[in-house]
Amino acid sequence: RPRGVERHECCAGLERAEIAFMTAAPRRYGFHGTIVAPFQLAPGLDASAIEASLDGFCAQYEAFDIPELALGRIGRFFALVPSSPVDALNAMESAAVEHFHPLMAPLSEIDIARRDPDQLTARQRKNLLQWGYPYVREEFRFHMTLTGPVEPEKQERAETAIRNHFGPRIGEALTVGGLALFAENEPGAPFTVRSLHRFRQPIP
Repeated sequence: RPRGVERHECCAGLERAEIAFMTAAPRRYGFHGTIVAPFQLAPGLDASAIEASLDGFCAQYEAFDIPELALGRIGRFFALVPSSPVDALNAMESAAVEHFHPLMAPLSEIDIARRDPDQLTARQRKNLLQWGYPYVREEFRFHMTLTGPVEPEKQERAETAIRNHFGPRIGEALTVGGLALFAENEPGAPFTVRSLHRFRQPIP
């Protein structure tokens, strides 16, 4: 290969610069699976209010499994996804959207425009206006994002590198044992984990 071009040892087939570019967007958010999309707190509330609400929400649930992870593509993005729908996961997401909605500040016109509503389906537009995010409830698709948009000519190499790196996890189960609260300290800043909230322990 050309002198000075480095390949990342854990992602053979991709150059270091390619990995940095492909993962720039998801690195800001951290490796996670979204249950409730980021939102501004309603006036008069602070982080302690959402932490208390999150404790109460998680107390209703016991740990459950996503039976099998698969490597999926969402448009031009790569992500780890359930290989088939998981009823417990989808039901929890729907309940969480409703539970935390009272803590959410109303969307501004700029917030709505940012979602490009003309490109959404009728159901997605309704979700955006009602719940603050288009891809909730029936439109929810759990995913753990691995890349930003990958150029078509690089997708085959990217998929091979991802499969090589995540091979031991693809096809395995993943236990969902709680939720994390992420914070964005200022617009555009990397997200940080503010607190972890475990599901209740099963009764022996």
